[in-house]
Amino acid sequence: MIGTIAIMRMNEKTGEGYLGHFLLDPLKRGKGHGSAVMQEFVSFCFGVLKLNGLTLRVYDFNKSALRCYEKNGFCEIEREVMDNGWNVLLMQLMKKKKNSTDQTEITICEMKDLSESDWYEAEMITQHAFWNLHAPGCNEHLLIKKLHESEDYIESISKVAKINGHVVGCIIYSQAYVLSPDGIKHKVLTFGPLSVKPDVQSLGIGAKLLRASMNAARAEGHCAIIIFGEPGYYPRFGFKTCDHYGITTPDGKNFDALMGYELNPDGLKNVKGKFYESNVFEKLPDEKTETFSEQFPTLVRYHLPGQWS
Repeated sequence: MIGTIAIMRMNEKTGEGYLGHFLLDPLKRGKGHGSAVMQEFVSFCFGVLKLNGLTLRVYDFNKSALRCYEKNGFCEIEREVMDNGWNVLLMQLMKKKKNSTDQTEITICEMKDLSESDWYEAEMITQHAFWNLHAPGCNEHLLIKKLHESEDYIESISKVAKINGHVVGCIIYSQAYVLSPDGIKHKVLTFGPLSVKPDVQSLGIGAKLLRASMNAARAEGHCAIIIFGEPGYYPRFGFKTCDHYGITTPDGKNFDALMGYELNPDGLKNVKGKFYESNVFEKLPDEKTETFSEQFPTLVRYHLPGQWS
C-alpha cells in the first residue's frame, strides 16, 4: 500500500462529496503516484458513486498537493485565513454535465481511418476506463491490441469516438459463435471492450458508439450480438439475458451478465447452444500486461469496494 484516500461525508442534496484525507507514503511522493491515485479516485467517485462534485481543503503552502489537485481539475473557490496566519484553500471539482455543445463535438469514426497515434489513444483511454474497476489494475487495454491483431477482429463494425480530434471512446467487435447440440456453429457477433474516457463518461458517448455499431452490424446482415456485460447498462438498448434464447456459457451456465440482442426479428430463433468467444479473450498473462503497460503513464493499483477480486 502506498497511501489512503477517503470521502469524509457526502451532501445528499447536491450529490457532492468532501475529501476527508489523502495520505501518501513519503517515499512515493514526487513520482506522479499522488496524481495517478487522485485521477482514479475522481473517476471512481463520478463513475461508480455517481457523485456530482468533490470538495477539499488544503493549505496554500502545500505546493505539491496543490499541483496534484490542480492537475486533476480542482479549482479554488474560497480562501480562509486561520488565526495563525496560514491560508486554507477550499477547492472544488464538478462533474462535467451533458449539454448541446458537448454533443456537437462528438464524432463517431471508422476504425479503418485510425492512425497509429489514434490506436495508442484508444488503448490508453481503455486502460483508464477499466483501471481498478473490476479488480486492481486491468488488462482491457492489452485486449484491444490483441483483438486488433486477431483474424476475428471485425473492423467494419468497430467504431471510435473523437472530441476535437482525440479518441475518447471505442467499441471493438469480433467474431464469435454458438455451438448447437448437433455440432453446428452459428456465427454471431460480440464486442468488448466498450470504453469511454472517464472524464467524459456523462456525455452519452458509449450509447452513440453502441447504436452506431449496431446499425452497421444490422446493415451488414448479421443476425445477433452476444456479450458479457454490465446487467445494469445494456438492457436499456434491448439486450436480454441469454436464458431467453436458450444460450449458455461453454460450461452450460447462465447469469445476468451474459446477454444477447437480435439485430433482426427472430435473429436468434433457431440459435441454441453454447456461446464461444475468440481465443483472444482467454486470460492474458499478467507479465504481458505489465510489459505492455510500460508505454503508458503510470497508474496505481488499489482495492476498491465492489471489485470482483
